Amino acid sequence: MRWWASLSLRGRLVLLGTSGLIVGLAIAGVAMATAMTYSFRGALDRSADSTVTEIASLLEEGSLPETLPAPSNQIVQILDPQSHAVLAGDKSADLLVPLLRGDEVDRALHGARIEVPGDRAVQPDTLRVTARQAPDGKIILVGVPLGDYHRSLALLNQALWVTYPALVVVLVAIAWRVVGAALSPVDRMRLGAERITGAATDERLPVPPSSDEIQRLAITLNHMLDRLAVSRARQRSFIADAAHELRSRWPPSASRSRSPRSSATGPRSPTTSSPTWTA
Repeated sequence: MRWWASLSLRGRLVLLGTSGLIVGLAIAGVAMATAMTYSFRGALDRSADSTVTEIASLLEEGSLPETLPAPSNQIVQILDPQSHAVLAGDKSADLLVPLLRGDEVDRALHGARIEVPGDRAVQPDTLRVTARQAPDGKIILVGVPLGDYHRSLALLNQALWVTYPALVVVLVAIAWRVVGAALSPVDRMRLGAERITGAATDERLPVPPSSDEIQRLAITLNHMLDRLAVSRARQRSFIADAAHELRSRWPPSASRSRSPRSSATGPRSPTTSSPTWTA
């Protein structure tokens, strides 16, 4: 973790703050893409179910036209339940090639949505086929091209891939500015501490106006400087009193009265006297 230790406090705070947002945005993007996928697919399936219900009603009423009614983006066929041959279809349906073959019909009748190649209906896009068996046994098939569905998903993915990195960059830039503004009182305190030399006792650290931990730290450090100033003043007063006491007990005149010669030979004994000569 040397790279982590080499980062500044600002960089570490930005990294910690934005990493959670980046992961959250990624999860939200995946969730949105998944939801949109199911939404698009659900809309196609509901449209196919509506067409199947309409054709089943026409079969039940016996008023089925020769050309089956169908929306422009759907393909409708009616199959024989035994041979699976095409009995009828809409104007864009192929009456020779059924949309589903073999076991695909059975799986579709059990509720599965079968995706088949578009060439079965002379379509460039894949078809999503829904099947239902009418009361008379005939099988109704409705195929919906998936071209618009795939293009919508591709557009959504492109939008996410473009907007997500841009959003991450914007978030990192905003977090960098916000964290820098939050740590600016620390820089001012550092500059204030560099100006404090001890020569003056009234120099103190700047206290930020915000009521947070940095303000409490500045107040605590200023109280410490106050105590140091009081201690320094007491020490200077003690030294001054001690110097005054020494000067009063050892006057300067006593020191000046001693000559260098007497200092070199030492003090004379009071019992020593000069010899006396007698005639």
